[in-house]
Amino acid sequence: MNRPPLPALQPMSPPPTPVSACRLGRLEVRDGVETRVYEAAHFAGGITLTLDGQRSMGTGRDSLLLTVHCALRKMLSIRLSDLLHDPRALADAVGAEREYQQLTVRVRSQSYEVRAAFEDCRDFCLSVCVLKKAGFPIKDETLQYGTTTAGSLALHAPAGIGVGPRLSSITPLPGLHMGHGPGANDDWPFTPLLNSGESWAT
Repeated sequence: MNRPPLPALQPMSPPPTPVSACRLGRLEVRDGVETRVYEAAHFAGGITLTLDGQRSMGTGRDSLLLTVHCALRKMLSIRLSDLLHDPRALADAVGAEREYQQLTVRVRSQSYEVRAAFEDCRDFCLSVCVLKKAGFPIKDETLQYGTTTAGSLALHAPAGIGVGPRLSSITPLPGLHMGHGPGANDDWPFTPLLNSGESWAT
């Protein structure tokens, strides 16, 4: 008696991280000498941050992405796993300031920096924990919250959104004119993340 063939096994998706749609009070984006500040109170739906694992169909490797949604629409995406294999970029790629629950992500090669101030302390601690598990050293920083450089621009209403990826690592916010070259290589594997509420401890 012939048995029907077993269905082909599908590769498992990377486990979800506990950092999903975390509400931000403030987002600051620096592109070269220009700084733009987004206050969540001025956007319907607010501003949220997610750390997400995605599987590359081409390589089968996992990649870790940071995405920001503003007014319920995707506004910014950084493939963090691209930074893991560059020791010079990795050293200060991620910084954290506890007092103001602020996370900083830097892409030095492209003069790009994102500062995200979380509304909830638990979301901030989980984000730091997930990034540590992924292999990022966390630089403890003291940042002056609520001030910007002379070239900053506060944004109180959504700009036009029709923006596609212009770099391999970063999908920029509307209005940020980024003239940099391509980013790092595609899809670097990262440490599997546990869906747990571990707190950040030094």
